[in-house]
Amino acid sequence: MIRLVLVEDHTIVRQGLKLLLSQSAEFKVQGEAGTGIEGMTVIARIKPDVALVDLTLPDMSGIEVIHEVRRVSPETRVVVLSMHSSPQYVQPALRAGACGYLVKGADVEALADALRTVMSGEQYLSPTVRRCAETHAPAGAESLSARELEVLRLVAQGKTSAEIAVILSLAPKTVENHRQRIMDKLDVHDTASLTRFAVKAGIVTPD
Repeated sequence: MIRLVLVEDHTIVRQGLKLLLSQSAEFKVQGEAGTGIEGMTVIARIKPDVALVDLTLPDMSGIEVIHEVRRVSPETRVVVLSMHSSPQYVQPALRAGACGYLVKGADVEALADALRTVMSGEQYLSPTVRRCAETHAPAGAESLSARELEVLRLVAQGKTSAEIAVILSLAPKTVENHRQRIMDKLDVHDTASLTRFAVKAGIVTPD
């Protein structure tokens, strides 16, 4: 039996995963969390075989969670389950120590296959993710955190700071700070340049 902890901030997604996995005697969800801090507490206590982790969490990035899992429970394999499949998300997750990366929308059999694969000691990447892992990201992309990538994606989609704050449940000032750090890291100075970078990096697709 593969023992799991789910770290996913969307309750309906987390509950759906738990229900699907519970239908097989092969898997047992022993803990769940809606934030990174809660997830680390649960993982440190349970030390599961696999932690299924979203990259975008309300209090810390999934990349930080992966690093922390390696520290507090080194035997736990991390499988990322994310809506993002661009190199800017995939590559940092793998560098941080994720053993698998699955894109949300995959069917339950793909998820089961991912869990079995990482438990056998091998890496699991879905075909789309594998291509992204082998793609070179534009210079500067590797310096952006998961949260900064999420802000950049929304900026490139034409969202205002106020709209982004609502979508990500952040204070508008926090969004502005993220936006300024992104500009500083990428050495760009306007929204149009941010949008061009996001398209080039595959973070958004052109209309």
